[in-house]
Amino acid sequence: MVGVTDVWLSQGHRWPNFYRYLKLCESYSERVFTSDSDVVIAFAGAATLLAKSFPGGILYGLPVIFFDIALLWNYSGSACAKRPWDATSDESNRPPSWSWMSWRGRLDTINQAHVFEGMACADDPEEIVYNIPSTVVITPLVQWYFTGVGGAQIAIANEYHKYKHFAQDGESAPPPGWIRAESSSSSSDSERENVYITPAAPRFEFRFPIPLVDSSCSEITIPMPISNRITCQAEHAYFYLRQIKPIGHLEPILLHILDTMRESSGVIRLPGDWHESHLETEMGVELIAISTESRAKYELYHDDYFPREHRKPNGIWDLYNVLWIEWTDGVAYRKAVGQVTKAAWEAADRELIDVVLG
Repeated sequence: MVGVTDVWLSQGHRWPNFYRYLKLCESYSERVFTSDSDVVIAFAGAATLLAKSFPGGILYGLPVIFFDIALLWNYSGSACAKRPWDATSDESNRPPSWSWMSWRGRLDTINQAHVFEGMACADDPEEIVYNIPSTVVITPLVQWYFTGVGGAQIAIANEYHKYKHFAQDGESAPPPGWIRAESSSSSSDSERENVYITPAAPRFEFRFPIPLVDSSCSEITIPMPISNRITCQAEHAYFYLRQIKPIGHLEPILLHILDTMRESSGVIRLPGDWHESHLETEMGVELIAISTESRAKYELYHDDYFPREHRKPNGIWDLYNVLWIEWTDGVAYRKAVGQVTKAAWEAADRELIDVVLG
């Protein structure tokens, strides 16, 4: 699959194309390795090539520049399983619970593809997902760190969102490498729309500029962690989970997130390999909030299962993206990712805690 990435780069894709990145992850997620933890080493070759266009490089399969979006990965269907950790493998070579590499199966990437709404127009049919206007806005809540050589805590520079204001800002000078222009789809009969173009991405127009790798730099930035754990300070709160309804064998399991009054607060999706008996009763869970999200009704997965009274009159949902975590020896591990409505999360008994996520 590294060859596919090489072709991509040779065709002039020198910008951080998140959609192409997701397709590459899909190609690795179902692969069977001699040792399941080898997925980290196997993907390293692709990550080295991706680092030529993704500022900050790739950390355990997640691009640093889009880290908050990449953390929202999910698997679909019942043919999914956790990749067992090889006890003899060095920790830095083991896929952590927060990475898609910790599971084997079919990645469900369509939600992430729509979340990244930086693309305005492309003439490549493969990029058609970007031509669908999106209202989704993700805002990170936490600063993540990984441990580098010598134990240094190195910030994960998740910086794409800092450029989003250019979508409404038609006056400020664009960042280096970008030019503001009129959209090719604009006409005299419609309101003119400004877009951003760059020589690094011919044929593409962007709603806002995104960080690019400095072409004058000879060195490629690749994170060099000595541990697969990342750290942050995040708000946590306790909720309950209850299965919404029996799901087909090949579909993910949906769970209601309930507050302490057992009122519906959101939804969590689980891969379909969970045994039904695990979900016959309510269970208490700990959630941490990692980002906020707003999106229109038609863009919200399983909109019918969210409390309608929490939706704005204009049809926009305000949500918190949360991780369900469980602790072992002072280290938290991701169980699943879900969404809680803004009203429910902010009404909960929250507390800011230090998180070590393994």
